[in-house]
Amino acid sequence: MSTFKGLAALNAKREEVAERQEAANAPRANWFKLKNNETKIVYFLNELDEEAPNYNPEYGTYLGAVEHQAPGPKGFMSRALDTQESEGRDWAQEMYESDRKKYADFRPRENFYINVAVIGDDGEPEAQILSRSMANSFIEDLAELYDDEGTITGFPVAIKRRGVGLKSEWRMKKVDPDKEGFDISGVQPWDLSKTAVRSVPYAKQKEYYERNMVLPEDEDEKPSEQASEDVPFDW
Repeated sequence: MSTFKGLAALNAKREEVAERQEAANAPRANWFKLKNNETKIVYFLNELDEEAPNYNPEYGTYLGAVEHQAPGPKGFMSRALDTQESEGRDWAQEMYESDRKKYADFRPRENFYINVAVIGDDGEPEAQILSRSMANSFIEDLAELYDDEGTITGFPVAIKRRGVGLKSEWRMKKVDPDKEGFDISGVQPWDLSKTAVRSVPYAKQKEYYERNMVLPEDEDEKPSEQASEDVPFDW
């Protein structure tokens, strides 16, 4: 509406302004990115489990999250935590259940977030957030690394990407710290619960998701989160 009256409307507008200011002042995390056929050396900063021998309570573990995002090319800009457990309902889940074909992109997604130390654009080590779907083979590789080493921190790892879009494949391997390693002593991880994910109350979810919602023209086309395994991975 272009006009509003009354104390309730005034307080609602004040709340909206405060939320926008809070969002604008929130820290903006650096996100780990790879181009097709690009390789980067990283150190994982969070552990997979608190029982790991290298576990640092100040750094904590990875963060897993069940999330929804709006359909469309900019749908990732309207991504939020599922609130079925916390509030007993979730608007995006309701849309998905109402028509799983039309609103397929509203489906719940299980995502994985972890801090890595990597050489930044300025040539200095910095913390970045690495994000992958739990369905991605990268998570299996990470679990295997933990099984082999008993930890995923304290040594450098090479991560390489092959492919583009939803069919991209990320693989990793441990590398020689004497040849590939770098000093990460001053690198501080991001608070994943504050920077990697966003919580939006049910009452505001419709407006939040519709900001960037664009329904696909071809409703028969369903996205895939699985990487293509047709070609052997080449380091």
